[in-house]
Amino acid sequence: STFVPWPPDSGTRIRNYQMLRFLADYAEVHLVVVGAATESAEVWKAEMNLAGVRVFDPAAVLTSRLVYLRARLMQHLSLRPCLHLEGLRQQIAALLDELAPQVLIAYGTGSAQFVDLDAKRQGILYLFDEAGTDHLRTARLLDTERGVAKRMRRWWGFWRLRRYERYVCSRADGLLAVIPSEEAYLRQWNSKVILAPCGTNLDRIEFHYAGDDNNTLLFCGDLTYMPNEDAV
Repeated sequence: STFVPWPPDSGTRIRNYQMLRFLADYAEVHLVVVGAATESAEVWKAEMNLAGVRVFDPAAVLTSRLVYLRARLMQHLSLRPCLHLEGLRQQIAALLDELAPQVLIAYGTGSAQFVDLDAKRQGILYLFDEAGTDHLRTARLLDTERGVAKRMRRWWGFWRLRRYERYVCSRADGLLAVIPSEEAYLRQWNSKVILAPCGTNLDRIEFHYAGDDNNTLLFCGDLTYMPNEDAV
């Protein structure tokens, strides 16, 4: 993942926190985070009952300006919406060889840039959670742009993202979707789609009882994100 689901202070973090805690009851779970180095790994490990936490810093493989420019050039030549840092991908591949997991769950389309889907390890089930639908959000934002130039840039971003997400989804062994409409949409690229909706285990989350006479709901969420609209 490109983020840590701790503290569980947003919808996405709550969902991923609950998923990790649930899986940790039945399997040995290792969390791999791609981001800046931090000293909080032991806190995450304890709070989510994890077997281990590994943090990879992308800056560590960008050893020179030349390495960055080469990665950017390859991104544009391949029409990808994100960088593929080969040094980082090799480090994560080595970690997979070390841990030899039965299942790899990568969160979001963005995490696909760290996994070589054209050289998958045998014996590992590659699943992607909430991947393949970011371009739908970009499409919804097209109507908010004013001016031909801005709309063209947004459309170009949409096209590149949809093309990349189709590549990711078609090579994954399975996909996890949040809402039924996304589940149905993703089946055009992969027949193995599992519906894993948002939810909260109230035994693990403290909440404040607002009283019986309170009939007002305040929903804080970005409504360009389809699961939020579905929740409302």
